[in-house]
Formats: sequence, C-alpha cells, structure tokens
Amino acid sequence: MSGKPEIVSIESMQNILFHDIDGCLNTPDGRSLPFEPALLNTAQHQALRQLGDALNHSDIDLMVLNTGRSIAASVFLAKIIDSPKLKYIIAEHGAAGYAMDQSGHLDLVHLAQDIPHLKPVYTSLAQMPVLVNWYEKEGAKLLYRKINQNIGAAPKKANLTLRVPIGLCGDDMLKHLRDLIDAHAPVGGADLVYHHSVSDGYIDVMSEVDKGDGVQLIRHLLSNRQNQTYAVGNGTNDLPMFRHVDVCICPANADEPVFEYCKAKGFVSPHSFIDATLALLGKVLPTAGSDLSITT
Repeated sequence: MSGKPEIVSIESMQNILFHDIDGCLNTPDGRSLPFEPALLNTAQHQALRQLGDALNHSDIDLMVLNTGRSIAASVFLAKIIDSPKLKYIIAEHGAAGYAMDQSGHLDLVHLAQDIPHLKPVYTSLAQMPVLVNWYEKEGAKLLYRKINQNIGAAPKKANLTLRVPIGLCGDDMLKHLRDLIDAHAPVGGADLVYHHSVSDGYIDVMSEVDKGDGVQLIRHLLSNRQNQTYAVGNGTNDLPMFRHVDVCICPANADEPVFEYCKAKGFVSPHSFIDATLALLGKVLPTAGSDLSITT
C-alpha cells in the first residue's frame, strides 16, 4: 500500500435507477397495469415502449425494477420496455431476483451471505413458503368467516399478497388476517412484516426482507464501479428503497408519507405515474445534495 488516495475515473462512475412498477409505470390516466401480457392495452404498451426509448437516450446506465410484484408479473413488462439498460428485477419486496440479460433468477440468499447484516434477514425467507401454503389450505377459509369474502393469494413464493375487495376496509381486513396468523399459522409473530398499500389496494405479509435490502444486494453486486443511485417510488413500501439510494424521487400521485419524505430529502415531480419518469429521464439528472427542484 502506497498510502496514496484511490483515483476513480469519471468513466468508472455509473448511474443506477431503482424503479417501482405499480403506481409509477401506470399510464397518465392511472389505470392499473395488468399482471398478464394479454391484458395490457395499447396505451400501456406504447407508454412502456416510450420509457424504453427515453431510458436508452438518458444518462442512466442501468435500471432495476424494484417491485412487490412476482418475477413473472414483472418480466413481461421489462420485455416491452425493451432496453439493454434494464438489467435486473428485484421482486416480491426484495425477496426474489432476476437478471434480464441472462434470462435467469438471481440467488439473493446466496448473494446476501457476503453481507453480514443481510445474511440473517435473507435466512428469514425460509418461513414464507410455509405461511403461503398455510393460507391456501386453511387461512383463506378462516378469513372468509371474518369478512365474508373469498380472497385468493397472489401467485408468489416469498410474500403473502391479498387484494382488498372494493367496499371493504383494508385496515380491518389486515387486522383480521394478522389475528388469524398469530392464532393459527405455523409461523408468525415478530418475524413477519405487515403492509397495507392503500393506493394500490393490496395487503402484503412479508419476512424482514424489504426493497431496501434488494437495493443493497444490487449495489454489492455492482460494487466494482462507483455508483450514483436513484430511486422512483410512490408507496410507503418504497421508503426502505429510498433510504439506500443517493437521490429519491416520487411522482405527484405518491402516498402522503412518501410525498413528505421526498419533499424533505429528495424531489417531488409535478407529473404523475410514468410521466414523472419520462420527464426525469429527459433532464440532467440531479445529484445528492443538489439544490435542483423538480417541483416547479
């Protein structure tokens, strides 16, 4: 060791964008993106292709979709975006990974073994298939007795995700579900995290893994280069992601806690949904600590 400071060339710096899907990649009318490619309408398809073109011409070097969706419900959207810069998907709130350029899954549990504080967190994922299986065999029937609605779980492996029916109070449904899990499920207690996405209309029961952990794994994977990281999200489940990037941005349709967080520590776009990202990619990217405001 010579004791001289390391010199990092400008060419070694890369800009990485972590991006939520639901609530952020919707068309300007706010219509929800489907979970199957056959249900995607023309306007949604065109908006995603426009995003791919904007990404290709932007200063972003690498994009990561960081979502609560399953991998299958995310990959087809990534294929429509169709940009070589979109290289990874972190799905199920940090619990599952996929590499677009390899068309294969990322072993996040294995990757977390190199990060001491994340190793036990990712080990906790082992309980989630047990919980999902319990819900499918027993929990759904118990919940039906409480809310008189038959709610099937989304096809995931590491999250128990339930859609809140129209007209039903999501907070009440969450309380019933939590009580049932505590009383009857083979796993539960303090090791589980409960999230109610009011704007998206879903309830998630997760392990301790979150979107911020997914960001840390990707940053570790790409640690051979110096990175400037960005994140776009609209829901409270995106706050852990924001805490592990340099610059956080939310669209105008963000949940109130996210809006306030970005107003204080990041940037709030005047645009909603996918228009916020299209506007961001068309500008000089803000940097951490920048005085640039995109609220005006």
